[in-house]
Parts: sequence; C-alpha cells; structure tokens
Amino acid sequence: AEQGLPEAAYDLAGLMAGGVGGERDPVSARHWFAKAAEAGDPFGHYNLAMMALAGDGGGKDPVLARRHLEIAADAGAVPAQIRLAYLLAGGEGGRRDRIGALAWFRIAAGLGDAAAAENAKRLAGAMPAADVATAGRRAEAFQPHRSDAKSKRTGG
Repeated sequence: AEQGLPEAAYDLAGLMAGGVGGERDPVSARHWFAKAAEAGDPFGHYNLAMMALAGDGGGKDPVLARRHLEIAADAGAVPAQIRLAYLLAGGEGGRRDRIGALAWFRIAAGLGDAAAAENAKRLAGAMPAADVATAGRRAEAFQPHRSDAKSKRTGG
C-alpha cells in the first residue's frame, strides 16, 4: 500500500475498517480508501463515500460522499449507483434530483440488481411521465467510465 498499489491500499483499508488482524482503525481505513480512490479504484471511491456519509474515521461529509459515489457509479460500481440514487432522491449532499435517481436505479437494475428495479418502479410511479422518459433515456445511454485501476471488486 505504501508503494502506491491501489489494490493493496484498498485491501489494507478494508482490514483496518473491519479490525481484522488488530483493532479497528477507521481513521487509517479512510486514509487508505482515499489512496485507493486517488489511484482510480471505484470501490475505493465507494467505501470512502460510505465512511464520509457515516462520519466514520472523520467528519460527516455528504457533499464529499456524493462526489465519490458519482465517480464510482460512473465506473459501473452497482452499490455506488444504488446509494447515489438514494442520495439524489433525498437531496443529501446537494440538490434533489429525482430524474437522476431514477436513472441510476434503472442502470443498477439493468446490471441485475432486483431491489434497484423495484425502487425504480416505485419512484417512476410517483413522477411525471416526461421525467420518467428523461430518466429512461439517461439510463439507456449509460456507458461505464473505466479508470486505470483494474478493480474487480463487487462491493465493500
């Protein structure tokens, strides 16, 4: 991790966050997730966002969390897409964006997440048809942005 390998930074952060092999150290975990994120690891971004939302290892920062979730979601990380959809629907960390929330739920659903499909259905039922159509076009146009990091993780 200290030599700059994003996979090692991510793995070390996970160990520290969970207290594996020693006491739980959320401050160090957040630091190493940030290092993995800086190197382009989508799940480094995701886990850093989750820690920022919870205030784990540092202060609560929904704006920072939303920014990191956007990066991870754009890279194709389904858990980040779902969490970002919830943030957008509620306006946490920025303005409320139900169209964006529906688009992310639909993207995650298209990648096989059944709960996201159900959330998309419920949200769409409470929105004007024009907004639902806009969200649908966004979801259909989605192409994951791949970073240089070759993360094959499926979650944090």
